[in-house]
Amino acid sequence: MPHKCLFMGTPSLAVSTLKALLDSSHSVLGVVAQPDRPGGRGMKIQSPPTIQLAKKHGLPTFQPENLKDPLFLQTLRTMAPDVIVVAAYGKFIPQVILDLPPKGCINVHPSLLPKYRGAAPINWAIINNDSETGVTTMIVTPKMDAGPLLKQRKTPILPEDTTEILGNRLANIGAELLIETLDELSAGRLHPTPQDESQVILAPPLKKEDGHIDWKKSAPLIIKHIYGMTPWPGAFSFLAGREGVDKIRLKIYSAFRVSGASEVPKPREGTQAVGHKSSNTPGQILNLLPHGIEVASGQGAIILTEVQPEGKRRMDARDFLNGHPVTIGMRFE
Repeated sequence: MPHKCLFMGTPSLAVSTLKALLDSSHSVLGVVAQPDRPGGRGMKIQSPPTIQLAKKHGLPTFQPENLKDPLFLQTLRTMAPDVIVVAAYGKFIPQVILDLPPKGCINVHPSLLPKYRGAAPINWAIINNDSETGVTTMIVTPKMDAGPLLKQRKTPILPEDTTEILGNRLANIGAELLIETLDELSAGRLHPTPQDESQVILAPPLKKEDGHIDWKKSAPLIIKHIYGMTPWPGAFSFLAGREGVDKIRLKIYSAFRVSGASEVPKPREGTQAVGHKSSNTPGQILNLLPHGIEVASGQGAIILTEVQPEGKRRMDARDFLNGHPVTIGMRFE
């Protein structure tokens, strides 16, 4: 028998799950999301993407500041959902709500639990250079991401996956997995499995300062750092200029590894590459190329291809070089 569902989710990554639920045999009684917040370039008040979608479908919407608000709780009791579906809601859900639906609260979490419990599982899977990740459906409990597992699905992490790219793919996987989970629960074919606490790895929230690149790390790990920090909080470094010239804060969006001398292109006209030496200082600019900036790392070198100076637009490294007096030997810090 199809379930009567209440959906709790806020950002764009939750939209795929809500769409899949709306297209399924299960009914959606309403949508709960975070309150409207300022957003965009003009910082205008905006409704969450899930609320916008819910209104297009004529669904009741709720955006309480406090989930324990008595009127809100009474409304949920009156609606009497069989199950509450949670996808990136953004707050801990109190026990009084967890106890409400007879089939429990089901969370769609973008990692292979118990690995990467927490707010930033997609970022950390990329930053840590994992070869794969996935999505888990689980029963929500008071402890963060610690509830019994229902279903999981894996996906490889591709070389150029940023948090945004991988997040979109996981959102689509999660949407499919949720419907399978609900269908199998309806048929009585699914039984929760406790998580192995000995395998827990946490994925704490990222701060802006976490984006700062450590050039002493190896080239592959720096590239994964860049992609794991994109789009937020953003990987960055400071380019130390000549004496008397302020440092430039540079966001870095894309790069690739230089695996060997045979792969290094010819330098830009009028420049001379430093060359690959074990004595190169991590962060030192080794070469200015037609399509990027070659930088030494703790092991190997990388070529920066897309950057953004503070206060400026995002641009190709070539355009940055055309507008800034960068020279070989300068250092990123």
